[in-house]
Amino acid sequence: SRSTPSASSAGGAGSGSQRSWSPSSPRSRIRLDATERWESFRAPAPTLGPVEMRPPVDGWFLFFHRGCWQIGPAVGSREVYARCPVAAQLAPSILADWEVWDVGRKCFYKHKHLRAFKGGF
Repeated sequence: SRSTPSASSAGGAGSGSQRSWSPSSPRSRIRLDATERWESFRAPAPTLGPVEMRPPVDGWFLFFHRGCWQIGPAVGSREVYARCPVAAQLAPSILADWEVWDVGRKCFYKHKHLRAFKGGF
C-alpha cells in the first residue's frame, strides 16, 4: 500500500484518523507491477430460484454540468470521476471521447473504450 496510517488513526474511527501519502517512485511502480498477474475466472453458476433486488453498493450519476457530461458520486458534485466535453449535444445518443481522472497522476486522460449509450430505443 502506498499510504501509511499515521499514529492518530490507531484510536479508531472516532479519533479523526488521517493518512499520509507519499508519491511513488519509478522503482516502487516496478515492484507494484511485478506483483500483478493474469488469471482466468470461470463464469458463475446460474442462480436457480427467486432472485431479489438489492440497493447498489456504490452509486454513480451521469449528469450535465458546466458544458460537459460528467460521472460523479452525486448530481452537481465537485468530485468528478470522468467527463465528456460535448457541449453541442444536450441529449446525445452516444457519448464517446471520455476523459477519466487518474488518481496517481492527478489529471484527466483520454479513455479509449469508455462509452455511454442512450437507452430506450
